Order: sequence, then structure tokens, then C-alpha cells
Amino acid sequence: MLDQIETVPLSYFIDELMLLDGMEQPMAEDYVRKAAIDFCTKTQIIRRTVEIELISCADEYLLDLEECDRVVSIQEACGYEVLSKEPCTGPNCSGHYVWYVSPNSLKVSPTPVVSGDKLRVVVAVAPKQDCCELDELLYQNYREAIIDKAHSMLYKIKQARWFDLNLATIHERDYKQAVTLAGADRLLGVRRGKIRLRAGGIYG
Repeated sequence: MLDQIETVPLSYFIDELMLLDGMEQPMAEDYVRKAAIDFCTKTQIIRRTVEIELISCADEYLLDLEECDRVVSIQEACGYEVLSKEPCTGPNCSGHYVWYVSPNSLKVSPTPVVSGDKLRVVVAVAPKQDCCELDELLYQNYREAIIDKAHSMLYKIKQARWFDLNLATIHERDYKQAVTLAGADRLLGVRRGKIRLRAGGIYG
């Protein structure tokens, strides 16, 4: 069952950006989106927990994510940290190895011969390029970081009236510090709700 994921519109992040001379809302929201994608990709702070019910003869499962989510990486399988593409070998994996298959699938081996066994995985996600909302966690805990990254990119636009490499450097420095702190938050165990998963893809 899909838990309710709380989101906020991009407009919640743009007040400071709108103070730039000549800034328009669509451009401000676009740079907030770019900043959020970069932040989530680097920190992997936004996570979704997935419970997979294995289906006989199906060895690949499509992640049924929120519409605005894309998978960055698989972080855990059956409660064990996953490094690179090493398969999970935990005893509660129902005797199966688990791999992440880009862009949004999980593969199990050997192919299940019976239905009903369950696996649990945690995936890190980032917003898609066309998203119009962001995870509420970003707004509550990391809004300043998103604004810093957006400012750092905007101040580098040479054609803009607000062009200022010194300010771009300052905001980029603050952003990098925020990324480091968010990485510490992730290691301390930030988690989000469960999502559904449906069978699909390759069948054995």
C-alpha cells in the first residue's frame, strides 16, 4: 500500500530568488528544481521504503514511485547496506540476491518459483526534471541549501543583470557545507514511508 507522501510546490522556495532584478517566477522555479535535483542526487537524503511481494517466474520488478520521483540508487536490501551493485545475501531475503537495475527496477536471482515471499528495500530518490512539487522534507530541513544552490547558479549567468561571481562563490560554499551536513543526517537514519511495487519487466 502506498503511504501518503507530503509535498510542497516549487513556489515555496522562490521568495529570495524573486528579489533579483528582473527575475520571473518560471525561471526562479526552474532553478529551484535544478538545485533540488542536485541536492537529492548528492545527498541521497530522500528515501522510500519498498516491500516487494515476489511473484512466481518474475525476476524483475518495476518500482511504483511517486510521479515526481526518480531512483538515484538502492541504499538497503533486507536491512543491509548495499555497496555498489553487490547483491544482498541477508538471511531474510528469502534466499534471493537483489540488484538495482537502472532506471527504476529491482532484479532478484534466482527467479522465484512460488509467489508470496517478501523482500524489503530502501531506495534514494530525486525529483524528475519536470516536477512541479518537492518533498516536504526538503522544505522543512533543507530549504536554505536549495536556495543557496539556486543562487550560486543564477549568479553565474553572465547575461543577467544580477551576474556576480563573488556571490556565486559564497552561495556555492554554503551549499557544499549543507550537502555535507545532509550526508550526516542520512547516515543517522533519515527514512520516509513505504511505496508499492508491481511486477513487470523481464520474466524468467
